[in-house]
Amino acid sequence: MAHDWNLITSIPPGASVAATDRFLAPLSSRENITLLPLMLLDIQQYGVAPYPLTQPDYLLLDEEDVWADLVQAQSLAWTALFASNMIPRFRTLLAEGNYGIIAREGSAFLLEKNKRQTTIPPFSFEERGVEGLTGGLTLDRLGSVKLVTDITDR
Repeated sequence: MAHDWNLITSIPPGASVAATDRFLAPLSSRENITLLPLMLLDIQQYGVAPYPLTQPDYLLLDEEDVWADLVQAQSLAWTALFASNMIPRFRTLLAEGNYGIIAREGSAFLLEKNKRQTTIPPFSFEERGVEGLTGGLTLDRLGSVKLVTDITDR
């Protein structure tokens, strides 16, 4: 968690942020925060309206969070129609915002708008592929959340 805090405190207080689930609670006091997976889906929760692809000042993502969101998007009725667009929209977001990676801690990345110096290589969730993949989250008997998929070798 100390590594998360280093990434979070690197973001100026007034900056807009799109983040994955792992970072929402610590960022919740900010005025302008967006859930990155919904932005990538291009649809608001439960499909109520389109979700515009904005360009926040910072992107804070955990590769495993994005992977879990991709798996779940393939599995839920209201997101399945949009799931195949998530990775292309992610790449569009990176290109249009000219994002560059400014910090990394394990599977977590902090990207800043207009900071690209080189092409950003594929993230692990992009390389795994999601075609035909289904799954979701489950709780073990100790209450720990675990991602399960129907394909274990990805």
